[in-house]
Amino acid sequence: MTHADDRITPGTRNEDPREHISARIYPGGAHQHRTLFTELPVPIGELMKGQGIDGPQGLAAFVDPEWELDAESEQFLKAIFAEDD
Repeated sequence: MTHADDRITPGTRNEDPREHISARIYPGGAHQHRTLFTELPVPIGELMKGQGIDGPQGLAAFVDPEWELDAESEQFLKAIFAEDD
């Protein structure tokens, strides 16, 4: 990580405002460095926990884990998705 020291000093109306901006970036301490990428695989559960995800997201949230595709389910799906002529 780095530490930035930004300063803006006022100028006249006709001057380029970029002339009054000074920015200095200082390197952070060695203890602040963390690796951005790893070659080791990280379990999906650990990634989800780290991001505060505790359940399925998107369309996966609507999936019924007890759904069984049988003849009755096939008829139900055909009735729902049937195109009317």
